[in-house]
Amino acid sequence: MTGVEIRHGYQPGCIGWVVGMHGQVYVGDQAWNATFEAIVARELGSFFEKYEAQKDRFWMAHVNGEFAASITVVGITKTQARIRFFVADPRFVGQGMGKKLLNEAMKFCAEGTKDVFLTTVKGLDAARHLYEQAGFTMTDEHEDRSWGASMTEQRWERKHNAHA
Repeated sequence: MTGVEIRHGYQPGCIGWVVGMHGQVYVGDQAWNATFEAIVARELGSFFEKYEAQKDRFWMAHVNGEFAASITVVGITKTQARIRFFVADPRFVGQGMGKKLLNEAMKFCAEGTKDVFLTTVKGLDAARHLYEQAGFTMTDEHEDRSWGASMTEQRWERKHNAHA
């Protein structure tokens, strides 16, 4: 894809973009309620307030200078990290940015010898394909109503040496 640039670290406007895109994609398209967007706002804000470059990382994909997708690694412990806030503008889905961002995140986690987990919901098949390609396996699945609609929440994990 031409005109794509991946940058890491805080960028002015990125917090609002990530929160807004989660609202557009999940509250709008998935019929979840405002609680979900509020949780994303609170938790992403907290991430940046506590950011430690040795264990945390944030990336944005840009297309011709415009925010297009994001992914975050939250360092939980010295040996465990969590992928969060992985979202793309629907206009750019299917163009390889998600894979590039996930690869960057996995590279960062491998450098820190971290096992990685993420949570998602059943039915996001394109994301599931990316996770499986990156060496994640689903370890839990349960019903949840936290965001205004019934959904099946999934936990995916990747051990540090799973894709060495």
